[in-house]
Amino acid sequence: MTGLPPTPAEVDRYLADPGPDRYERLVDRLLASPDHGARWARHWLDAAGYVDVRGGDNDHGTIGLLDGIWRYRDYVINAFNSDLLYDRFLTEQIAGDELVEWRNAQTYDDTIRRSLIATGFLRLAADKTGNGVGDLDNGPIRHQVVNETLVNFGTNVLGLTLHCEQCHSHKFDPISHLDYYRMRALIAPAFNRQNWINSTERHLHVVPEARFKQITARNAEIDAEVKKLEQQVGDIRREFAERVRAGKLKQLPEPLRADTFKALNTPANKRTRIQVYLAGKLGLLLKATDREIDRALDDRAREVIGRSTAQIAELKVQRYEPGKIQALWDVGPPPTQYILRRGDFQTPGAPVSPGVIAVLDSADMPFRLPAPQPGRSASGYRTALAAWLTRPDHPLTARVFVNRVWRHYFDRGIVETVDNFGLGGAQPSHPRLLDWLATEFVWSGWRLKRLHRLILTSTVYRQASMISDFGIRDQSEI
Repeated sequence: MTGLPPTPAEVDRYLADPGPDRYERLVDRLLASPDHGARWARHWLDAAGYVDVRGGDNDHGTIGLLDGIWRYRDYVINAFNSDLLYDRFLTEQIAGDELVEWRNAQTYDDTIRRSLIATGFLRLAADKTGNGVGDLDNGPIRHQVVNETLVNFGTNVLGLTLHCEQCHSHKFDPISHLDYYRMRALIAPAFNRQNWINSTERHLHVVPEARFKQITARNAEIDAEVKKLEQQVGDIRREFAERVRAGKLKQLPEPLRADTFKALNTPANKRTRIQVYLAGKLGLLLKATDREIDRALDDRAREVIGRSTAQIAELKVQRYEPGKIQALWDVGPPPTQYILRRGDFQTPGAPVSPGVIAVLDSADMPFRLPAPQPGRSASGYRTALAAWLTRPDHPLTARVFVNRVWRHYFDRGIVETVDNFGLGGAQPSHPRLLDWLATEFVWSGWRLKRLHRLILTSTVYRQASMISDFGIRDQSEI
């Protein structure tokens, strides 16, 4: 539950507890522990492909820090600790930017900031654009980013392999070439290949854009004032450094003074061989150290430097660097999506409309796109996708998630291939159990901790097998 072994004191306290419900109370205490969120967030982040760098983390030429992505990591931890409902958890990660009006907000409250941070889920595919790789012609790299984003989404949320369909209809599962590009059209307003934002620039800030510009302007004023004061301090210290050096120069034998002084004041690339020798041999000896300069300062110089240093410290405290949010948002109107023949963006076929995988859709309540709203900056496509995923009758969303939870408690999922519920994956060992868990999860309101408690307090979890002289004997409760 927490990834941590119990301390001896915790074991003793549990064994000394005479209450018949001591096990249930232990489960509740661990579910309330902050360590529980950190433990289970890691499982989610591993499946989602979370990393702290952009580009390829095995390529020194393209590796770089994905500044601010840690906020998404913390979002997931807090979501599990606060028992955020799973349908809301998914919706925020897929369409958080469309749930709040952040573009015209004067300030960002916690809800706006959290919703934007959550979309970091769709920013976890390796993106080398802007890293100096293929900057002149990065069409293939952009194409790959979109494809890998759909792959991450498909395996993590749907338990399906959305990869082969780039080039052709799936050979085993009833997912067509057309289905893939209809799904791709849903994220095209954010990953617009014609209006692309490089990974180094694809971020928002923890404050609105207008406020960010004000902060940037104020920081520039502060930097200018600091530079002026630092220059003043530097000029004073250089003056006294020359005095120290002049004093050291006087200690040299008279024949060497003029030649050494001239050598040190001649550019290195223009020195004669004798000057190179003198500068190398005596230059370090004549250099004024910081301590020597400090001792040489007079009272007035110390006063000016002290006052300027204090002002510099006060100014630097006033600087504010708004942190980055690695978010996803629509960068413009929805572009036309085409079927790409053999997955090649250079050979587009017929245009397609946004949609979902047909075999998973409901004939009674088919997936629908939102009606266009004049003046709205977001397409609403991803909000519609999230609403479709979190419908109570969706055949995969709940099953995929409860199977992942089961896998981490029992070391094996009811469907052993947790990322592949298709025909190429394993069949469920107990299909009725999987159906029942998924149904319970949905009808309990998608409550995460209730699902954990349901499994942890079950007989199947609490039983153990022990080997004796008579073979394997079941112990019903531990």
